[in-house]
Amino acid sequence: FIVTQYEIGGAQRFLLNLLVRIVGSYDIEVATGSDGGDELTEKLKSLNIEIFKLASLKRDIDPIHDVKAVF
Repeated sequence: FIVTQYEIGGAQRFLLNLLVRIVGSYDIEVATGSDGGDELTEKLKSLNIEIFKLASLKRDIDPIHDVKAVF
């Protein structure tokens, strides 16, 4: 899963609700951008889900950062 912001909002809340139900059944990793708070990160850690923070992954479209985030 990849989310641009790790502050708790619609997509993040959906992701948490899904992960709580499937954790243990699948190998799960989450990549996040660097924007936002640490609430999602803490909840993912409590579920023992590996988290990758991608400094170049931004919410707003930015071709340079977008290419960097892919690599």
